[in-house]
Amino acid sequence: MARPHIESISAYGVAPVALDAGPFAGAACRTLSADPDDGSATTLMSFPAGWSGELAGERPTELLVLRGAGVLGDHTLRAGAWAWIPAGAQPRMLRFDEDTEALVMIEPPRPAGGEIEIVDVVDARFEEIHVVEGVPYGLALKTLRVDPQLGERSWIAGATPGWLGFRGEIHPTVEEGFLLQGDCLLANSGPMVAGDYFWRPGAVHHGPFATRAGMLYYFRTKGGDLEVTWDDPPDWGERARRYYDAEPWFTPAR
Repeated sequence: MARPHIESISAYGVAPVALDAGPFAGAACRTLSADPDDGSATTLMSFPAGWSGELAGERPTELLVLRGAGVLGDHTLRAGAWAWIPAGAQPRMLRFDEDTEALVMIEPPRPAGGEIEIVDVVDARFEEIHVVEGVPYGLALKTLRVDPQLGERSWIAGATPGWLGFRGEIHPTVEEGFLLQGDCLLANSGPMVAGDYFWRPGAVHHGPFATRAGMLYYFRTKGGDLEVTWDDPPDWGERARRYYDAEPWFTPAR
């Protein structure tokens, strides 16, 4: 049984559970999606200041620090730090010196191999992708990792205020996302705000997208790289316009 389709939930609407065993014992865990067969999961974890744990075992771990600060091995982690920790990588000691929240993705077991990878999302450069069919100007991405064996991709996508996508899309692979900042209207599921999450199986139609204030997303694919088939949903322009008109287009600061 694969993970169920989760089109849009508030991560903070999921009740936290205190972990008393395993590498993250002592943290509070909100499980956003999970595979009951292979044990993989995407979680939002809260760590108290001074927490530490050894990420040992056969499961790679991917994490994104949302707030707080700490250390992974010899690497400093701060808000906006992303990390990939392969099975068997050393050193794997994780410590948080402040109260910290992080997205933690626990992967299926894999053979040991590879090095720890760290990206400071704040410092990483955006790459515009307007040359891609169906993607208008104003959307850019920061590639975090493409798995050399599986082709799975992790990336940050940002859109300017007022950005409007005009085409729907379908992917053959799983796509999951967590809205980090801003707002987003998805034509198939409605408005999303910071802290909202989705896990979408392959072949599920979604989009187009619209944003009033701009948006910053964390995305991943599972089962391969991102491939897109585009279409043109009816009545999208009217729906997007109603979304924009739901709040003032201009509000003076004083």
